[in-house]
Order: sequence, then structure tokens, then C-alpha cells
Amino acid sequence: MAAHAVNSAAYWEARFATGDWDAHGGPAQARFFAEVALALLAPEVVDDLRARRATICDLGCGEGEGTATLAAGLGVPVAGADVSGAAVAAARRRHPGLAFERADGAPPGEVDALFTSNTLEHFRDPWGVLAAALGRVRRWAVLLVPFEERERIPEHEATFEWESFPAEVAGFDLWDLRAEDVSARPGSRWPGAQALAVYARRGAPDLPARPAPAVAALAGRAAALAAVGRALAAERDAWRAERDALAAALARAERWLSREAGALAGALEQARAPRGYAAGRLLGALRRAPADVLRGSLRGARARWRSGDADDDRSCAAAAADALGAPDPLRDGAAAARALAAGLPAPPPSADPPYRAHVRALAERATLPGPPRSRSGDALRALAARARVAPASVVFPPLLPWTFLRQRPQQLARALARRGCAVVFCTPDPARDDVDGLRELEPGLFLASDLRLAGDLERPVLWLMWPQQRVHAALLRRPRLVYDCVDHASLDPLHGPAMEADRAALAREAELVLATAPRLADGLRPLRDGVLLVPNAVAPEDFAPAPGAPVPADLAAVLAAGRPVVGYMGAFAPWVDWALLNAVTAGAPDLSFVLLGADYGGALARLAPRPNVHVLGEKPHGALAGYACRLDAAMIPFVLDEVTRAASPVKLHEYLAAGAPVVSTPIDACLGEPAVAVADGPDAFAAALRAAVGRRDDPAHRALRERAVAANTWAGRAEQILRALGAG
Repeated sequence: MAAHAVNSAAYWEARFATGDWDAHGGPAQARFFAEVALALLAPEVVDDLRARRATICDLGCGEGEGTATLAAGLGVPVAGADVSGAAVAAARRRHPGLAFERADGAPPGEVDALFTSNTLEHFRDPWGVLAAALGRVRRWAVLLVPFEERERIPEHEATFEWESFPAEVAGFDLWDLRAEDVSARPGSRWPGAQALAVYARRGAPDLPARPAPAVAALAGRAAALAAVGRALAAERDAWRAERDALAAALARAERWLSREAGALAGALEQARAPRGYAAGRLLGALRRAPADVLRGSLRGARARWRSGDADDDRSCAAAAADALGAPDPLRDGAAAARALAAGLPAPPPSADPPYRAHVRALAERATLPGPPRSRSGDALRALAARARVAPASVVFPPLLPWTFLRQRPQQLARALARRGCAVVFCTPDPARDDVDGLRELEPGLFLASDLRLAGDLERPVLWLMWPQQRVHAALLRRPRLVYDCVDHASLDPLHGPAMEADRAALAREAELVLATAPRLADGLRPLRDGVLLVPNAVAPEDFAPAPGAPVPADLAAVLAAGRPVVGYMGAFAPWVDWALLNAVTAGAPDLSFVLLGADYGGALARLAPRPNVHVLGEKPHGALAGYACRLDAAMIPFVLDEVTRAASPVKLHEYLAAGAPVVSTPIDACLGEPAVAVADGPDAFAAALRAAVGRRDDPAHRALRERAVAANTWAGRAEQILRALGAG
């Protein structure tokens, strides 16, 4: 049964076909629930069914024990229906005097009354399921469900309380509602309470009047709903007041950051060109800081702000930045930036270097109050069920949001989930990802706003891409550390001796160490043996052209010029060879150049504007295929330095999956790849692009691209990783 999703038709078929239902006392429990229903069912309903010799369907009958109990108690025939063919076959053998049919979600034919016992709680939308079934019911619907089930079993997707039962469902009105703790009944098969709800079709002739107990129960339900409404209104008003106060504080923080940013940004602009990566990274962090403060973890910023007593703008800015788990670039980067601008060596590290402050802030943020676990009950149960049968549980700590882009961590999370793992992907930006707690994105893949929601997993794999993330290990049960080294360490603006010490410690401690490029692996091997080379890859289905999909409007305008289109997808960053790109675009007016991506630290300012150059901006990952599959050629115009030689560009594999011939400067990742043309210098690069634009439909080149894609899929990478973990 481990191969089937819980509560799927295949899952229930397996439970009945393998004898698991019988082994866990299913028949006895079905009889017990039918006895409870008969005891709670109003005499007026029983008399009406008998007087009319009503036709009754027991939907979700299992192997028929409850059906037979109902038929004997009511004195009228009851037919059973179930989604499982194995259950129906067993019911026919055991109860030959009754009729049983296989049915999926509704009675096989029209009936006077529907009965369903302990079935609706297996659905996330029980009332939608019931509404679909009621189309074939003429008079009564009788539902027996667990009541006030606080700690649900893994199969249960819904909890029923007084306020849970709608007054009307698909033309049926709530007629009676009763609940009883059945745990003390003789031979009880349920440890808590059960509720019986009776719905009557509106306008059905000669319906009996509601009995006094039903009227009292419905009045109790109305009182419960009113109390819930009052509590929600009070909570709403409190949150509005707190939101307004926080917005005012954060607005003051943004004003302070904006004022301070001007002078420092000017100094960084002067330093960026001659000083390269360090100034570019600092400038990018500075420019993102105000937006990040406002867009980041509202819950963390609120907790920090409320705990402080200073009202000045600088204190608000520092509290908000600290709550985001990131150093304040205006505090920690100012001295280094001004030294770069002056052409001086960077100042010596302070006694409390920015990296250590950043690690401390991460650790503090991880212990701030999180969302109540009760809010994620359904997802937590689904996660626990998945983990019990998964080859491994994998937790990705907060680093990148889930939405918009699909980079290495998101792709590996999805691929590992599709290989059967239980995967928790923690977002640093719950508001952007629209999650407050835990939410299942697809089978086995869960998005979390708080890493502690994975705290019940036993021996999970904790996926670490930077050494400062090691602080999250304290929040999990005996985690297995995987260090995934993805970029040259100098790309992190906090890089220095303190980070290097933590990186070395993590490489030695981790159970498995991965590297995306041979040069990164070579740098780690002095620290430990067995570094596994796992380059970036592609999910080919993400870049398969959708039949009939319209051309993106901004690209259509470029295509209308009639020139071959060369594309670049990725960050506009210091590692792009802007001098090369400017020379190529100037010397190739016969080609149109389309650039998709985000400006990183103001690097795009180095691109010369030309009539054949079109900057279309950053696009969500799901939209990239619409552009890439219409490129005549694609390019990777990187500078050659220690960073790019250690790079594993995701765009390389995405270009090829979209069918675009690729031209690259001679970075290590592209050397020796038959599907890529490597060229150095403007003239050779332009000539290679002109040659590439005719190769998209060339059968020989198509075969090269397809072989490269097949050898570099995220599904293959996930399988490689699981084998290395002993879980393949």
C-alpha cells in the first residue's frame, strides 16, 4: 500500500484486497458504527423510511457489515455501494441477501435515502463530496462522522464540530444533529464521540416535523457559530491595530534606510567597475535592503519590534533587519565599501565580524514564535504518513522563496518528492509564498513557513547549501547533514575567515558532501574524501513547448522584425562579460538579442543600448519555456575567472531542453559538451551565433541536444543522491 496515496481509490482497493481491512478490525467497526447510527437516528425518520418502504444506499459500505446491520435494524432493504471492487466482492459473498454495487462518489441509481458512515472525514472537502452524491437522493441523507476529533488519524482529512455542519447542502436542509461519546458503549470500536447529521431535501412531500432534541441541537449549533464569529471579529480587530502600528514603524525604517543609502551607493558605484565582485555584491545587498525589510518575515519583524522600547528610526531599521536573519548592509558593509571606493585594502575584520552576527541572527530568528501547529494539522498528518513509507525525509532550510524562480533547491525538492521522499521546503518569505504553517504542494512535497514544523521527522536529511545554515540542525531530530556546495565561496558578501572555518567544519561533519562543479569538488577534497559531483540539471517537461501556446507579447514584437533571435536567460550580474556582449551586439545587427533576467547590483547599466537589443526583464519560471522554445540560439557570455570556472549554469540545460543551440565562452561546464559551441572573443562569438541559428532543426544537432538533456535531468540527480544516501 505504500505505493498509493492515502485515501486514493487505489489505496482503498489495496486495503480490502490484501486483507488489511479485516486485520485492523474493519468489519467489527462497521457494525458498531451502524449500531450507533440506529441508536441516534430520530424515530420520526425511521418511521418515515419504513412507511414508504424507502430505497436506501449505504455509500462507502466496505465489506457490508454495516449495511446488513442497518437493514436488520430498519426492517427495510439497504443496498451497499463502494469505490473498491474487492470490498464489493467480499460484501456479496458475506451477505448474499443484499445488493452491492461498485460506485465512485454517488449511489449507482436514484434512491430515497443516502446513508454514509465514517466516510466524509476522509476527504478535504467533505461537503463538496456530499453535494455530488445528493444529486441522486430524493428525500433523506444520514451522515455519521467522528465528532471533535482533535488528534486525527492519518487517513482523516477533516474534523467535524458543531459549527462544521452547514445549514444547507445542495438543496438539502439540516434537519437533525446529535452527538454522543461512544467510547463507553459496550464493545466500543471508537475512542471518542460520533455525530449523526440528518439532512432533508427541501420541498420533499410530507416531511415529519423536527423533534424537540433536534431543535435543541440546532440551537446549540447556532450559538456555537455565533461564538466563533465573535472570536474571529475580536482577533481581526486586534490584528488590524497591530498591523497599523507595525506599518508605521517599518515606514520609519525604510525612510532611514533610503536616506543612508544614497551616499553609500554613490561610493559603491565608483568602486564597482575597478573592484569587481566585492563592491557589486555590497551594492546589490544595499539596493535590496529596503524592499527586503518590508517584504520579508512580517512575523519576525513584528516580534522584534514589539520586544524593544526604542522608537527612533535607526532602532526600527536595525530591529527589522535583524529579524530577517540578515546583516544590516549599512552597518556591516559600510567600512568595506568605503575602503573599496577609496582604492584601499579592506579593513581588518572586527572582533564581531558580520558573518558571526549573521549566524547569530539566524539562530535567534529560528526561535521566534511560529504559527500554531493546529493550523497545519492536515498537512502534518499527510507529512507523517508520507515519511513512514518514504526512502528518506528531506528538509530544505529557508534560503529562497518557492514561487517565481525554480533554482537548484526547488528543483531538487520536487525531484526528490517525485522519487517518493517526504520533502519539506522552508521559505524565508511566507507572505510571498502564501503559506502560514505547512501546505502540501504536490504529493510528498510540503511548503513550510517554519522549519520547526518538520521537527517530528526522525533522522531527516537537512540540506545545507551555505555553512551558516548549520544553525537549523538544532531544530530537528538527529538530522543527517548534506552539504551541497553550489558556488564559489567568494560570491557570498559575508565570505571571510569565519565563514571558511564553518565551511571546513561542515564539510568534515556532513554525512554527504556534493559539489556542482569539478573545481568546487577539488577545493573540498583536502577536507574530506568522497565528494560527490552533482552538477545542475533540468526538468525537461518544464521546457517542452506547449501546443498552441501563444507567443509572449513582448517577444512577438521582437520576432516581428524578422531577424534570427538570440537569447540570454539569467542574472544580469558581474560575471556576464559585458564588453564581449556589447561588441557582439554591435557587430551583429542582423541578429536580435533578447535578455531575460533580473538586474544584479546594477550590472545592466554596463549594457550598451542598441536597436537589436531587447531587455525583457525577469520572468517567472513557468513562463520561460514560452521564450526559450522560440529562440534560434542561446548564449552564455560569461567572463573567465575563478567564479565562472567553478559554475554549473542551470541555463545551459534549460536552453538545450527547449531545443535552442547554445554558444558559450570557454567556461569549464561547457568545454567538452558536443551540443555547445564554445567561442572566445567577439568575432568568434558572433560567428558561432550565426552558425548556431540554423541548427535548431538540424537532426544531428537535435540528437546531440537530446543526449545532453537525457544525461542531465533533476530526476537523475535525485536518484544519484538517494543512492549515495543509501536510500536508492
